[in-house]
Amino acid sequence: MRHFMHLLLQQLGLAAAPTQPDAHDALLALRSLAFQMSPQELDLGPEKVPGPVWGALFETHDAGAPFSLLVLHDGTAHLYLSTGGGLIGSHGLSEVSQASQRFMTQANRLHHQARPSQDHPLPAAGMSSFYFLTYQGVLCYTAPEARLGDGHDQLSPLFHLARGVVAALESAHHHQSRHTPPAR
Repeated sequence: MRHFMHLLLQQLGLAAAPTQPDAHDALLALRSLAFQMSPQELDLGPEKVPGPVWGALFETHDAGAPFSLLVLHDGTAHLYLSTGGGLIGSHGLSEVSQASQRFMTQANRLHHQARPSQDHPLPAAGMSSFYFLTYQGVLCYTAPEARLGDGHDQLSPLFHLARGVVAALESAHHHQSRHTPPAR
C-alpha cells in the first residue's frame, strides 16, 4: 500500500513539488495509474486472490461530472472526483472493506460479461463503465446508467454494490471528519 501511495503522489506531481494539478487532469492521472499498476506491486498475486479479478474500476457521472471508484481485492477503495479531491485510501476501515469485498466477489462472478480493452475512455454522460483488472489484462463493460440502476442489466448487481462502496467511503469519511480533533 505504501508503494501505491508513493506512485500516486508521484503521478500527481506532489512528491516533488507542491503544485496542484487541474482536478480533471488529476482524475485522468489517477485513472492512468490504476491501469498501469501490477497486482504484484500491490501484493495481490494470484495466490492471494481467489479469482482472475484483482481490482476493478467503476466509472460513471454524478451531477454531470465523471468519477472513478477503484476497488482492490485487499478491501481498499479509492474514489477519484473530476471536480477535485476524492477519498484515497480506505485500508483498515471495516465498513469500506466489507463493501469492497462484496463488490470484488461479484466482480469475479460477472467479469466474463466484459470484453478485452486496450483503451480506457471515461464513459459518456448517462453511461457507466466497469473495468476489470485481471491477471490477463483489462476487460471493459459499459451500459446505460439507468438500465444498470433499474436492475435491467446483467451487471446491475455490481452497479448497486459499487454504489454501496461509494456510500461506505462517504460514511467513513463523514464519521472520521466529525471525530477528528482540529489541528493546533
